[in-house]
Amino acid sequence: VIKAADGKPSKLEFLTPPIAESEESFKKAFENSQNKPFTPLNFRKHRLGLLNQADAFIIIKTSLSESTAFEVSYNIFGGRNIPMLFAIHESSYPIKTTLLRELNDLASHVEYVVFKNGEDLTAPVQSFLKRVTELKKNGQI
Repeated sequence: VIKAADGKPSKLEFLTPPIAESEESFKKAFENSQNKPFTPLNFRKHRLGLLNQADAFIIIKTSLSESTAFEVSYNIFGGRNIPMLFAIHESSYPIKTTLLRELNDLASHVEYVVFKNGEDLTAPVQSFLKRVTELKKNGQI
């Protein structure tokens, strides 16, 4: 869905591979792509460095993780506070992690969508990317 939104309205640059990793595979994928051992410090430095380069943060989850909460917190309090889209699978909804619910009082631009299958994300992702493009064009990010 996100790949299909590339160029509509803006060219997308993926800072992470647009594939889902499992709990078992993400450490190996990190080590292969970064040529360094997976450690919490190496992983945090890498992921926070990516957030510092990004104009938008799209979180697509079938379950929420500690690293998601950490990255969102960093984005709001230590990073650039870029727009975020939370796409949460219906099996994980409602978001039970209080840190990630109702962030509108802390984040400038945050949106939530619940999905059942990937196609449900087409319109929300395209709409979000159009808003991000306008914010960037107007110098708001």
